[in-house]
Amino acid sequence: MGDVKYLTLSGVLFAGEYGRSGFLDWCTMPEKGVDAVGGFKMAARTWNAGSFAHERVSIDAEERLRRLRRLVRIARLMDTAVGIPGTRLRFGADSIMGIVPLVGDGAGALVGLYIINEARRLGIPPAKLKRMVGNVAIDSICGSVPLFGDLFDLYFKSHRRNVDIILDHFGVDKAKT
Repeated sequence: MGDVKYLTLSGVLFAGEYGRSGFLDWCTMPEKGVDAVGGFKMAARTWNAGSFAHERVSIDAEERLRRLRRLVRIARLMDTAVGIPGTRLRFGADSIMGIVPLVGDGAGALVGLYIINEARRLGIPPAKLKRMVGNVAIDSICGSVPLFGDLFDLYFKSHRRNVDIILDHFGVDKAKT
């Protein structure tokens, strides 16, 4: 951590760290109270856009497992929630939403981006994150083609693939989640 520097801007006291680059994420510090001119004291947390290290917060194994289980449930809902009797074919909300042109595939992509963001917060390396973004991009682009996209969604399960990448990274058995 760098030294903290306080400066007043329009009567509000802000604190920033020396020696870090990036944009400032302002958050209130109620324990510091109010400064002499009546403004609330704020603290600045700096973020370097080129690094993922700021998000790698040490979380315990129980919290990580809870997050992984949530991601597995989301992937199951989106890709394999319903099975067609007599076949091994399964589909989920992503295939159903994909029937609505562009809107459904956009909604599926947003869910995919949520999974990728959670992976980033868990500390997945950038190379694996790029593979995950590629999976979501392929699913969104190919899924947006009428009729072909609906069939494509039945076979290409991007959310499931991405969660599998996360589970493989942590060495978690799929049966435990």
